Amino acid sequence: IQCKQNMTHLKENDNGDHIIYEVITLEDLDEVNDLLVCEFFRTEPLGNHLGANPDLDVRPWISKVTKPLIEQGVSKVYLS
Repeated sequence: IQCKQNMTHLKENDNGDHIIYEVITLEDLDEVNDLLVCEFFRTEPLGNHLGANPDLDVRPWISKVTKPLIEQGVSKVYLS
């Protein structure tokens, strides 16, 4: 996910190493949805057991969940 450079933050973890992360914006919505559909929902146990097809069963509604979360400005992507 490519995010805006001006939203980059630097934080030090317990080991003294730096963690670089950025706040996800609405411009990243399609990439966030693709990541969830392709990586999470394809291996999610309950959906797999029920025979859910992520492209058909998840993609139509996923933005109703991800968009409000992104709009809150609390979702982040870790860069390193």
